[in-house]
Amino acid sequence: MRRKFIFVIIILITGCSDRTEVKSFETGSSLDEDGVVLEKKTDFSFKLTNGNNRFKDVFNSIYFSGDTVCFSLEINRRVERSCIRVWFAASGGKKIPAERIDINNISVCLMNHGSRISGFSLLGSLLEFFHGAILAKRFNPEPVSGDIPFTVIAEISDGKEKTILKKNGVIRIGFTNRE
Repeated sequence: MRRKFIFVIIILITGCSDRTEVKSFETGSSLDEDGVVLEKKTDFSFKLTNGNNRFKDVFNSIYFSGDTVCFSLEINRRVERSCIRVWFAASGGKKIPAERIDINNISVCLMNHGSRISGFSLLGSLLEFFHGAILAKRFNPEPVSGDIPFTVIAEISDGKEKTILKKNGVIRIGFTNRE
């Protein structure tokens, strides 16, 4: 009985912080139903098709393939969806809001323990945004092949506290020739 009481006191002390603390922050290419990153790699390979004449055509094709760049972060307190904003930022600082954001509140032993904030943007959307200046140009895989750095920026603001969290990542893109 005494051990259970001590365990409950420890959970209460560690779980009652007023400041937002990050327990984990990951990026990847797929999430499970609870918002945990399943695949941490963000490596993608695409076959070129005959209809891909412009960058916009290629990015649209990638968009409809459904590939995603995901994020998942766990914090020590519960938050409401209205308190969260998340963006994907290109290396130059230009940013676009995440297309989907989910909140899973976490409980341990029936006690509020924290929140997992997860979501994604479609790879085609990110490529189109990051490379918007070349959309009308004839497609050449060179400018978009290789490593594309990005940063996930999460802002948690509940009126009392504003916390900005950042996680850097790299998207790797490869293209193979038409069959």
